[in-house]
Amino acid sequence: KQIVPTAKKVGIVLNPAESNTEASMKYIRPALKQAGLDSVEVAVANTGEVFGAAKSLVGRCDVFLIPGDNTVIAAIDTLIKVAREKKIPVIGGSEDLVKKGSIATYASDYYQIGRTTGMIVVEVLKEKKDPGTIPVAVAEECALVVNQKAATEQGANVPEALLAKAKKG
Repeated sequence: KQIVPTAKKVGIVLNPAESNTEASMKYIRPALKQAGLDSVEVAVANTGEVFGAAKSLVGRCDVFLIPGDNTVIAAIDTLIKVAREKKIPVIGGSEDLVKKGSIATYASDYYQIGRTTGMIVVEVLKEKKDPGTIPVAVAEECALVVNQKAATEQGANVPEALLAKAKKG
């Protein structure tokens, strides 16, 4: 909402056959509703359908949202092409997507996740701890990642207050 304050409809291209996508959407749909946004979803079965699905959303959405969908991520360049041509901002679900042309995301710090995982491995292998007794570790912090060049190309304006808090993608 801060990057595209006038947005009313969010276009989502997704492969409903991916269990990870459906799991993500169980959180995304209510979050969008709570933010006062409607979603327009277009299902795809393979990467070859992503471009057409993105084009079909032109005029029906104000922003694209990319969930953690492997099919769409594999064809992200085609969706970004539509976004640039039609000036539809893209919000991605990972830092990697921001590097590939989406405008922004809140992303986990994978370096920190790796360090935490490494400490758990040491507990299991060196200290001989039973893995079942080690508490589940979750990412404590997320960082805002912004791609200002993508924002400009997609006709969006990232407020200075957000840019000041952001890690550049």
